[in-house]
Amino acid sequence: CIYEDLLKFFAQADERYNSGLFHFKKDKNRENPDTLSPALEIHDKVLKDILKDLYYPSPYAFTYIPTEILGSVYERFLGKVIRLTASGNAKVEEKPEVRKAGGVYYTPSYIVEYIVKNTVGKLVEDKNPDEVSKIKIVDPACGSGSFLLGAYQFLLDWHLDYYASHSPEKWVKNKTLLTADNKTYRLSIDEKKRILLNNIHGVDLDPQAVEVTKLSLLLKVVEDPGQLKMFEEGHILPNLNKNIKNGNALIGTDYFSGQMFGDMEEMKRIKPFDWKSEFPEVFKRGGFDVVVGNPPYIRIQRIDHADADYLYKKYKSPTSKADISLVFLENSLTILNSRGIAGLICTSQWLTTDYGKNLRAMLSDGKLSAIVDFGSLPVFESAQTYPAIFILSLNTTNRLEYKKIETADQLNLSAIEKVSTLPIELDKLGSSPWKLGSLDIINLLNEKTISWKSLSEIGGAYIGALTGMDDAFVVINEDIQNEKLEQELLLPYAYRAGDIEKFSVVVPRAKVIYPYKEGKNGSPELIAEEKIKELFPNIHKHLLKYKDALRKRMDSRKHYASGIDWYRYLRPGSYNYINPPKLIIKGIDVNTTVGLLPQYSVFNGANCPGIILENLANHSELYVLGLLNSIVVSYYLKSVCPPKLGGYRRFNANNLNAIPIRTINFNDLAEKSKHDKMVSLVEKMLALHKSMAEAKTPQEGELIKRQITSTDKAIDSLVYELYGLSEEEIGIVEGEK
Repeated sequence: CIYEDLLKFFAQADERYNSGLFHFKKDKNRENPDTLSPALEIHDKVLKDILKDLYYPSPYAFTYIPTEILGSVYERFLGKVIRLTASGNAKVEEKPEVRKAGGVYYTPSYIVEYIVKNTVGKLVEDKNPDEVSKIKIVDPACGSGSFLLGAYQFLLDWHLDYYASHSPEKWVKNKTLLTADNKTYRLSIDEKKRILLNNIHGVDLDPQAVEVTKLSLLLKVVEDPGQLKMFEEGHILPNLNKNIKNGNALIGTDYFSGQMFGDMEEMKRIKPFDWKSEFPEVFKRGGFDVVVGNPPYIRIQRIDHADADYLYKKYKSPTSKADISLVFLENSLTILNSRGIAGLICTSQWLTTDYGKNLRAMLSDGKLSAIVDFGSLPVFESAQTYPAIFILSLNTTNRLEYKKIETADQLNLSAIEKVSTLPIELDKLGSSPWKLGSLDIINLLNEKTISWKSLSEIGGAYIGALTGMDDAFVVINEDIQNEKLEQELLLPYAYRAGDIEKFSVVVPRAKVIYPYKEGKNGSPELIAEEKIKELFPNIHKHLLKYKDALRKRMDSRKHYASGIDWYRYLRPGSYNYINPPKLIIKGIDVNTTVGLLPQYSVFNGANCPGIILENLANHSELYVLGLLNSIVVSYYLKSVCPPKLGGYRRFNANNLNAIPIRTINFNDLAEKSKHDKMVSLVEKMLALHKSMAEAKTPQEGELIKRQITSTDKAIDSLVYELYGLSEEEIGIVEGEK
């Protein structure tokens, strides 16, 4: 039986290596032995097929595959679990936590190298091996161990360089350094073991990840086969049980405080982890010297409610939509000692989103020393994560070093190191969205004492109406004619961003059934179903086709599985949004695209936020339209809206309301002249776009297009003047086009 023979080899390997990988006998220095593996029965045919694939003519030469490549393979393995179905079949599927995170993404080696170099590398400067042996490094979500492998390799290289350049004969004699030909030096296995046990630590919630990390590190110890021949007897590999541990890095044993006995199943699920009791020697010295890693990216609302409640109570950073990786950033500061450095890669969205305000407030006091921002570049294959590297420390500083990686060809270590650093004063940032690496338009206006108001002070951007099921409510002319739908409940509906063009009057291509009447102060009142059936029978008949689906709708606050209001909107908006003329903007775009939407039109602010101007105080609506379509306003919004792939941004109502609108002193003739010039230019643009739509020949269209380009530039030049931008500042703004 092949498996019985394999077990004998495993037992021999355990005697020789003592690594915990094969562990079938009781040993007071190790965890409980593996009783499952010896009890298994595996058919010879299964093992034959596996063994054949491991040897020639297999295309893989495992002897030459680096440990780091194996780590990438293991990372994918860690994301899967085998589940037995009711019929007894084995099914391979993603683990629940992997599904929540959107998959498993192996950290590229250049990211690991950069973080290790800027954390471990900083601490080993001007130190000797005795001093370096005291440096304690941890990855609190170690996965397959890529960061710990990177840190370990860095330390191996550092020690080899140190010994080779500081009286190497002394270290050869001490058997920390080996030489085969008096020219090439290598670290001894004993020295590799010493470094591993002294310096490298890790934690992960997944027990498989813990075992894979141990295996990866142990393979690194013995990756030089020639050194194994030196061990005639005795155990070669160290026991890593005290270094790499299974537990929840974010949740402590206080999770069960107040309970006399914690539920065992709940304990197994939570795996609370007390850092001080698990690593007592480390915390006698105040904590870890280095924290590194790539923590999981999972929205906090996707985890168990009890877990989320605990995180909200224990940590300051989480908000309702926060990502778990933010909590890891905060937690890294709690497990560092006063001299320590943390380097993690996680989402950068918190720099500008509402849910990042708590973390921004916390880190603006000097605990964040550097950011490498990758924007929407594809750092992780097939993952839209918008990552950045964050270097943190308890040694407070007011100088934040900011790097912005602009292009995909900069996704390597040497290119990142060559990118120039922009120094930023942390104490000026606070909890408001951070406009890093860009001009702060609002500060610029204030410094130059130029008058302005936020868009919300002269009106506001609004979400408008959300039907909850456009298939049921949105109709085109063909539907209206075929079903003879009554016009009284039909309104033009701007819900497609593609309908909006810059400096154009938007004519929606569809209408929406709006089953409301205007109530007090413009509030929409749902028309009773009996009235709709009586007065608008064809619309009633149309909606009935969708009744079952409409009743199943839900949003964050209410189910629609029952009730007489099955045909109501999720958000009906207000007649105060419907009745007046308004501006309308593409919700997702590279630069702002703003047009005019006529009276009595409904808009869907998720795709097309509407802007209603109510307190213009002599300013023309066209003046504001010109500002909103300018490069300056686009630049401002790019600095506060999180990036998406391809340079796109989502322009939501909150960010739009904060736009600084340059106000005019109409008693100043020079200023009034600029206002009137803007109105004239915008009127020309509206006429040109209308002519463009009516152009009879391609040649005529090309001529109009040239005039549009020229007028657009004239508007931008006027906005530069209105906002007081210097030539240098204009260059910065135009560099972001």
